[in-house]
Amino acid sequence: MKKYQKISGVIVGTIIGVLNFIIFREIEYVYISNDLIGEDNRPLWQVSDYFIALEILFIVTYIAGIILFIKLWRKGGKR
Repeated sequence: MKKYQKISGVIVGTIIGVLNFIIFREIEYVYISNDLIGEDNRPLWQVSDYFIALEILFIVTYIAGIILFIKLWRKGGKR
């Protein structure tokens, strides 16, 4: 890999990680603070397990992307 490809890959990876975190937190905040959730129907809205699963999915896919980028980085130098 060329130097500019490595730098742009690190920058794009960082941006993707930050955006994933921000988007997930916004989805969670909007869903939890929805006006439809009241004390009488709160048990219907217990979705914290799904949010945890979604967060784990974000983390696993991000780590997989980082691992693939590192493998590509190392392979680029061997010719």
